[in-house]
Amino acid sequence: MSGPDEYEFRPRLGRIGEAKPSRTTTMKAYLKTARKAGSKFGASSPRPASFSGARRVYIQARVHRLSGSGGGAQRAHISYLERDGAGRGDERAQFYDENTEALSGQDWLKEHAEDRHHFRFIVSPEDGDKMSDLKPFVRDLVSQMEIDLGAKLEWIAVDHYNTEHPHTHIVMSGKRADGKDLVIPRDYLSHGMRERASALVTRELGLQSEAELSAKLSRETGLQKPTSMDRVLLREQHRNQQIDLGRLRRNREHYNARLETLRDLGLATHQSGSIWTIDESLGTKLRQLEKSGLIAERIQQAVSAAGLERASAHQQGVYEDHIAVQGRLLKIGY
Repeated sequence: MSGPDEYEFRPRLGRIGEAKPSRTTTMKAYLKTARKAGSKFGASSPRPASFSGARRVYIQARVHRLSGSGGGAQRAHISYLERDGAGRGDERAQFYDENTEALSGQDWLKEHAEDRHHFRFIVSPEDGDKMSDLKPFVRDLVSQMEIDLGAKLEWIAVDHYNTEHPHTHIVMSGKRADGKDLVIPRDYLSHGMRERASALVTRELGLQSEAELSAKLSRETGLQKPTSMDRVLLREQHRNQQIDLGRLRRNREHYNARLETLRDLGLATHQSGSIWTIDESLGTKLRQLEKSGLIAERIQQAVSAAGLERASAHQQGVYEDHIAVQGRLLKIGY
């Protein structure tokens, strides 16, 4: 007969989250995996962390050296980041780190003023407006970077809500917590960090539906700035010396509309049928157009806020070179 203790057991419970990261998450293994999938990040083969329907995250990375006038420039940059009106609801933007809210950016900078360099990141999830708070995402992202890079990182971040897409500025010390200089591989800055961020946002919001993807591509078709479709088109042209829309299995109508926009801008040429070519300097020229458009928009906002009207092109052209024109300064900005 079975006794009363036949089905009893004693579970041995550990603390959640104490498991060590597997070796495949180390930086060396990550880059090795990436190069197996393709010769380098950005090669024609699929990258290891990218997958269909993933939420996109745009990341700009810059190394800022503190020697010479770099220290003063960094102080000005920190002040600009924590300015009034950039936070949620036009409040003052405030820095935070792994555990602490409402940090002083200038105090942090004094503690790291002897660093050789700092890293500056702008992290902008495409669907950031659907995230209730960016802080948990940013903290998870930096935590994942620490695993990938095998180092404890010193950093502060500030969330900005004053643009169409909520985004985060991260300022990271160029020294690891152990005092050694922090070196981040170029491949990781270019692709690895973005793919880690994409996976985190996708985990929170779920995969994009076909309707979401189609709507986003539709919004991109007429933009005068670099888009995700442009990167696909450039890759296709580099691979085959031309773009054949017949090769595209999905969203062909959106890519055709994008090429027509680029043609109107003088940046694409329709060869015949489904064959197109685009300007090899497409990214640079689109960024110049984006910058010009942003400047014009900010000027118009300042003029409108002052209750003024800009002179028409005809009115601006009637002045000769030697006639003085009086005016007043409305706003100073980047």
